[in-house]
Amino acid sequence: MTEGELRYNYFFDEWIIYAPKRQRRPDRKKDFCPFCKGSEEVKDLINKPIRLDNKFPSLSLEVDYWSKEEDQLYKSKSAYGKCEVLVYSADHGKKFHELKVDEILSIFEKWIEATKQLKEDKKIKYILPFENFGKDVGASILHPHEKIFCINSLGF
Repeated sequence: MTEGELRYNYFFDEWIIYAPKRQRRPDRKKDFCPFCKGSEEVKDLINKPIRLDNKFPSLSLEVDYWSKEEDQLYKSKSAYGKCEVLVYSADHGKKFHELKVDEILSIFEKWIEATKQLKEDKKIKYILPFENFGKDVGASILHPHEKIFCINSLGF
């Protein structure tokens, strides 16, 4: 399996996204941040937030939308969807709550733009922007940013 999949956990009565490819993300030099000024990743980031495709997504638009497996012990479905990254600013230390009102409004505009574009895919049923900051939530990049997940089902 190269892409992620949705797996049902019978013990907790919940669905999870299993994405082994994300465990193979390369290590970065400690002094390098792909979202800071001067990085090729964010060369277009001037004074406005920028949307990027997640390089190591847990969801994919390239999987078979209808693929699923089911038996008494195992239930899974394709993890159909898309993961994006929204970088607020080129400033490595500027967290969301420290942004000015006009900067926050620019982020809201990006949410609206993303929602309009992502919902054009009629298979997408749920779009969730969320802040992804700090090791406690699993962020591998400490530069303040958020993710935008869109997926084919809310209840899986």
